Amino acid sequence: MMTAHLGAQRGFSLTGTAERMALEADVAEAMVAAQAFHWFATRAALLENRRVVTPGGRLGLVWNVPDERVDWVAARPVRFSI
Repeated sequence: MMTAHLGAQRGFSLTGTAERMALEADVAEAMVAAQAFHWFATRAALLENRRVVTPGGRLGLVWNVPDERVDWVAARPVRFSI
């Protein structure tokens, strides 16, 4: 988890982009984007996410209402988890 790498530090910020995060490799168990992924849904951003997230980690994408006009959103399997 990030706290394991950042210690007890709270309220931090890092300078970076979705394509170039200011994090070491394999430091996050998950990345989450809410209402924003369409702004950086690029190959470079996905590769950077893969670099930063630990093997077996997850990418969580959240929308209030899926935009079915986007091809990959319309084609995705519907999955709900609680």
